[in-house]
Amino acid sequence: MPRLIYYEGRKHFFTPVMLVLFLLFSVINGLKIYSVYQQSSVFSSQNQPEFKEAYALFYPTVSGEITFEKVRDLCAIYNPIKNVADQRMASTDKDDSSYTYNVYSDELFFRWCFLNELEYDYNYKAYAKNIVSKASANISFYEAVKNEYGANENYEIASAFYQREVSNFYNTECYQYLFYYDFSSLLIILLVIYGCSSVFVKEQETQMNMIIGTCTNGSVKTFLSKWIATGLFLMVLCILFSLEDYAFFAALFQNLDARGEPLYALEGFKNTILNLTIDQSFLLFAGTRFLGMLVLAAFFVLLSAAIKRMLPVFIVSFGLVAGAIILQSKIVNGMRLFNPISLVSSRTIYLNAEFINVAGYPVRIYYVSVVAAVIYTSVAIAVSYRSWRKK
Repeated sequence: MPRLIYYEGRKHFFTPVMLVLFLLFSVINGLKIYSVYQQSSVFSSQNQPEFKEAYALFYPTVSGEITFEKVRDLCAIYNPIKNVADQRMASTDKDDSSYTYNVYSDELFFRWCFLNELEYDYNYKAYAKNIVSKASANISFYEAVKNEYGANENYEIASAFYQREVSNFYNTECYQYLFYYDFSSLLIILLVIYGCSSVFVKEQETQMNMIIGTCTNGSVKTFLSKWIATGLFLMVLCILFSLEDYAFFAALFQNLDARGEPLYALEGFKNTILNLTIDQSFLLFAGTRFLGMLVLAAFFVLLSAAIKRMLPVFIVSFGLVAGAIILQSKIVNGMRLFNPISLVSSRTIYLNAEFINVAGYPVRIYYVSVVAAVIYTSVAIAVSYRSWRKK
């Protein structure tokens, strides 16, 4: 069996052409990440170099535990700058006495790099406490009207948000863009379509399936080895691209101080149900993406088993992915959870505290997506086996 798995992997996935495509796509992915950095980062070459110098001056004194003294000292610098900038009477020329370029860029620098995020961090404790207070009130109300599901749902929310706070200020720019980066997922899908389209088709085109079918247990072992090789190939792809994403974002943005902070320290995840650190969340998102890719790969392999020619498999696979992406943007409410694209773009199922009513009990939406993915993959494997044996 191990030799069969090795043979199938070498035949369909670990080929010279696939290696060239992987290297090419890795370079493209790195260039795309660099473009994200250039367009978005405060410290990119497209922004003023003075920003980086000023940030290096203030960040060591502001970062770390948020204290009243730190906020007071920063506001003592910022408020006079803001007052002058609001009057719109200062010169727009370079001012040697400013921290960056002139008073207007100073105001933007302090607001953009420090005060906006400090305000979010400082106020999050009250924000979470308000959610817990409303959920607790809802629990009392639902218990009074004997609505068990409503009480349980609000209990889950209150438990998740209880005693939440962001007690430290760190630069989160790297993770803000890393967690919203989906381009590498598209590249993985393209490689998976190319690799999976030939899994069963090659035997059909060369009529080797007729010989395999005459071997004792040969068809079953060959079938299983194809699926295992597919899973291993997909795992390698997802791990390598996830590592590349993390490494390139870390190398370019050059600040990973926030990696141990809770996920809700990122403003885009303020309503998340997860109580994980940022690094733990990255691992979870990577694993979720792999599961979504596995569902897509299962359908691609199923098409390979059902269709006799590779070109139609390519076309239908691309159409399947395009349709899933379009549906993901159009479908609202709970139905989007049954779309594997929700898992591929994994953050979407973790952004908010959302539940599905299952037999009167609130189940977190990502559990539903995971169960649906397991069912999809199992059905695809079973149907592909039947299709292959019939030929």
